[in-house]
Amino acid sequence: MLVQVDFRNRRNRVTRSEGIHWTNKSVLRLAKGQDPIALIERKARDLVLRARDKGWAGPPFNPVAIADLLAIPVEANASVADARIVFKDQKLTIQFNPTQARARVRFSIAHEIAHALFPDVADEIRNRGGSRTVPDEWQLEMLCNLAAAEFVMPMGSMPSSERLPTIEELMTKRKEFDVSAEAFLIRTTKMTTEPVVMFCASAILEKEPIRYRVDYTVPSKSAPDFKLASTLVPLGSAVHSCSAIGYTEKKHEAWLSHESLAVECVGIPAYLGTRVPRVAGIIRFGKSEAHDAIKFIHGDVLDPSGTNTKVICQLVNDRARFWGGRRSEERRA
Repeated sequence: MLVQVDFRNRRNRVTRSEGIHWTNKSVLRLAKGQDPIALIERKARDLVLRARDKGWAGPPFNPVAIADLLAIPVEANASVADARIVFKDQKLTIQFNPTQARARVRFSIAHEIAHALFPDVADEIRNRGGSRTVPDEWQLEMLCNLAAAEFVMPMGSMPSSERLPTIEELMTKRKEFDVSAEAFLIRTTKMTTEPVVMFCASAILEKEPIRYRVDYTVPSKSAPDFKLASTLVPLGSAVHSCSAIGYTEKKHEAWLSHESLAVECVGIPAYLGTRVPRVAGIIRFGKSEAHDAIKFIHGDVLDPSGTNTKVICQLVNDRARFWGGRRSEERRA
């Protein structure tokens, strides 16, 4: 499948949503004819300003402070798969699973706060990840993810950049902010002048061969008009190599457009009720840098991706005066 890409000037593309045919009922009730992306980001940033006026600071930025502003209780509930917002006792309540990783909990709570910005939030329970049976649910989830990124990594929390580092360097850097990979990639994409598009994909078929579909995309300011939501990812893509959380892969792939584009991706936690990790990544549209002689990726050396022959080698320092074992013996002596 080839996707048409418009390389004309897309100024302020990050807060515009031309080309998306909005159909989700919750999104339509919120927007009322306005641009949904610009509107949700404005609402999220207004809450961030209110919280900062009250002394909210970071990193890390705790989204519970935003929930407090909205008078929404946040409570732990180990029976919840990830997080959800429910309407009970005539008020909204956010419930989250405390056994999840801290960065994931923070983003999940922020995601559910974003659901509270929609006028029909009380109509039904809103689980992070949405309903996989509703075709246009990705539109609602995308907007909530955008707002969540504003809550856990507010504007000004990191400087802009001319070019994004590699996906492996980004995953290392995000630990400084203690946020999810998804939130960090959304924010870094918005803060770079490099033409890139961030994407998230999830499995729609968990039996072999696993198939992925793009859930949503977030472009940088200089990125072309690039629509991938609901696109099926072909077998052989770098996406399929990220079979575990934290695994990374980088390839040049032609299925995205009429030209080969650099794709870098990483495995991230799955949606509730599914076992296959989702995949987040970036697509680069600028000129490719000279290829390094060695490609560094994160993964399991005993379970390498790809079908070609692999060689596992271990490099050791043959000029060391003392080895670890000998030092340990000396300390015991």
